[in-house]
Amino acid sequence: MLAIGQLTSDYQLPTYTQPCSKLTWRAYYPTIRTAQQPQTNAPLPKYNFPLILWLALTPKQLSSAQQLADHGTIVFGLQQQPDWPASQLARQALLSLDCYGQSRQLNSLPLLQHTDLTKIGCCGLGTAGTAACDLQHRSHFIQTASRVIAADLATPTHLIQAFQTLLTADRH
Repeated sequence: MLAIGQLTSDYQLPTYTQPCSKLTWRAYYPTIRTAQQPQTNAPLPKYNFPLILWLALTPKQLSSAQQLADHGTIVFGLQQQPDWPASQLARQALLSLDCYGQSRQLNSLPLLQHTDLTKIGCCGLGTAGTAACDLQHRSHFIQTASRVIAADLATPTHLIQAFQTLLTADRH
């Protein structure tokens, strides 16, 4: 079992990406320190982890996101604007992934340096789950996707199994 680190920030977006001018996100990741609660800006081990985009991460889903991070992934949770359709969520996820992968984004650079960008998964609950599965079919960046069901939030075994191909990969 790994300790979990936490980082919260946002990306400022160009004006043409309306209806949203910034993307707020929260990331959970494995860390080298031991702690009961996620530690802000905790150091990461010296190897790379798969990335899981969690679309429309809500407070009720934080525990499941933390458990995925505990299994050796960086969970990058995106906040959802109310009543966004799946197509807008998918667009938000691709914009976030693009921002995340840019070294000039200093707020996520510590995570990027420990991310295996060849191993990316995506998940979400409800409409966000539909968007996650759609992303897997439309984007060559997303290797696997899972539509989260309410039962997964209590015991995220299904999520861990859904991302098993990412979790069993060799770390560089």
